[in-house]
Amino acid sequence: MKRVFVLLFIVFLGFSCRKQSSSFLWEKSFGPGNAYYISSSPDSGIVACGKESGNPFLLKLSKEKISIMEYASERDGLFDRAWYDTSVFIAAGSSNGDMLLAAINKNGRKLWDTTISAGFNIDFTRLCYSGSGSFMAVGTASADSSGYGTTGLLFLQFDTTGRILMRKDATSTGFISAGDPALDASGNLYIPVTRRNTGLKTRASLLKYNVDLNQLWETDLYNNTGFSSSANDAISDDAGNIYVCGKTEVTGTSGTLENSFAASLRSTGSITWKKYLEDSNSGSAILINNSDILMTLSRNCFIIDETRYDEVKDSVVSEGLIRWFGACDPYNTDTLGSGFDIDPEGNIMAAGSMAGKFYLAVKSSSQ
Repeated sequence: MKRVFVLLFIVFLGFSCRKQSSSFLWEKSFGPGNAYYISSSPDSGIVACGKESGNPFLLKLSKEKISIMEYASERDGLFDRAWYDTSVFIAAGSSNGDMLLAAINKNGRKLWDTTISAGFNIDFTRLCYSGSGSFMAVGTASADSSGYGTTGLLFLQFDTTGRILMRKDATSTGFISAGDPALDASGNLYIPVTRRNTGLKTRASLLKYNVDLNQLWETDLYNNTGFSSSANDAISDDAGNIYVCGKTEVTGTSGTLENSFAASLRSTGSITWKKYLEDSNSGSAILINNSDILMTLSRNCFIIDETRYDEVKDSVVSEGLIRWFGACDPYNTDTLGSGFDIDPEGNIMAAGSMAGKFYLAVKSSSQ
C-alpha cells in the first residue's frame, strides 16, 4: 500500500500565502561565491561546501554555529557535494573542466585530491555514498551550459583513499546534464537528466542504471515539445518510489513562464503524479524528513510549497505556502537556493547565494 506523503516544498518566494516565516535562527554570508550543499552533521553541526572567492570551499560548523574547520582548495573550481564521518570529509566538484575529488581530515588538512578528465566538460560532480567506504561520482556539464560540443556522463566509483574501483564514460550525441542521483536499497542508480538535441528545446527525464551501470530505462517527465524543461534532483524512499524536481515552462497570461515542478515515479519508471509549483522558479533539491514529509526546495527566493498526496482521491492537494523571506520577487532576485537539509531539532538548513556571496541559513520549520 502506498504511503501518504505531505509534500512540503521549500519555496522562498514572495507570493501571498497561508503562513509566513519570521526571523532566522541563524544566517551568515561568506565571500563571493555560492554554497551548493549543506547537511546536518552527526554532532548536530553543519557541513557545507561550494565555491568561495574562486576556489572549492568546505567548512564544518559546530552545533552553536561556530566554525571549527574551513578548507579552501588551491585549485580553481568548486565543491558541489560532500560526505563525512568522524575522521574524514570526501568532497566532489570540478576544476578547469575536470572532475575534482578530495579528502580532508577533521582538522582541515588535505589528505589527497585528484582531477579526472572525461574528454568533455565537467561543471559538477554528483556524489552518492554506496556503503563500506565506497562512493559513486557522476561528472556532468551544467544544465545551463551553452556549449554544443561533446557531452556525456563520467561514472567513477572510488574509496576513501582515492583508489578508483570502476570507471565508465557515457558520451551523448546531444547535450546531456545530470542532476543529483538517488540510490535505492538494491544499488540501482536513478539520475535526473536534462537533454537537448540539435534544434530542439531541453527536456527533463529520469534514467535508471543497475549496479553494473547498465541503463535499464529512461522516462520522459511529461514534456511538451514546445517548451523547455530540466531535472535537478532525485531521491528514493523505502517503498521504492522515486521523487524528482526541476524546472519546466508553461503558458501564462503574460506569455511563457518558467515553473518549478515535482514528480513521483515508481521504480519501473511509470509516473504516479506531477505537480507544477512556483512561477519563475526551478525545483533545485528535495528530501523526505523523519515524519515522511517530502520537501522540495525551489531556487529563486528559497520557497516552501505545502502539498499533500491524497491516496483516496489519487491527487496532489495544495496546502499553502511558507515564505523564507518576508519579501522577495522571484522574477528578479539575487537570492538563490541550491541545497537544504533538516537538523535533529527539525529546523530547516539552506545553502545558496545572496547578493553573489556564499550563503547559509537556518530557520524553524514551524515558522
